[in-house]
Amino acid sequence: MYNGFKGIGPNKLGGANSGCHDCSSPAKIKEAAYEKSNRKMRKENPGMGERLTSGTNSRRVSFACRFAGMKGAMKDDKGEPTRKAMALKKWGFGSVGAASSFCSKNKKS
Repeated sequence: MYNGFKGIGPNKLGGANSGCHDCSSPAKIKEAAYEKSNRKMRKENPGMGERLTSGTNSRRVSFACRFAGMKGAMKDDKGEPTRKAMALKKWGFGSVGAASSFCSKNKKS
């Protein structure tokens, strides 16, 4: 390898298995701690991660009103759905017309 480089041993810099990550690697410990804190947060706040794809939640109404007035195609030149189309689908709308009618029916003022 490099001149003057000394290997330190297995699972360490320059060792036989230096590219190998075992279960006690810092990245895996961080991931486990992150998952643990996420489980706790979801348990304490059960409605936090819900998708708003149905109902008349004010956030969904706001999204529908905002996207109903947006110009732009639902498919690009290759026939793939645009970001606008994917966002509408995620929020439960099949088209700009559906979002527009939902907005007009559920807008407060």
